[in-house]
Amino acid sequence: MHPARTAGQCPPTPAGRATTERQTVQTRLAWLTAREREVQERVVARNKVIAFELGGSIKTVEVHRARAMEKMAAESLPELTALCILCGLCKGKP
Repeated sequence: MHPARTAGQCPPTPAGRATTERQTVQTRLAWLTAREREVQERVVARNKVIAFELGGSIKTVEVHRARAMEKMAAESLPELTALCILCGLCKGKP
């Protein structure tokens, strides 16, 4: 028997893991500021497009995206995109 399990416990199912992961992502999303969240809703768009849509500068979008990546514990843009898709936050087109 696995040392971390007690009698009667089963390993999590794939559906259970997905639910847990979604809950973790939702918790991380709660830490984003309103502006970081707006940027993340457009995560698949280029920074220049996001800046134009939000009426800000490209540098500001880059800062918001970097902070959001840190708060979401994403190590890359594709990982951040996957997290946003998982929780239904992603908008826009590449």
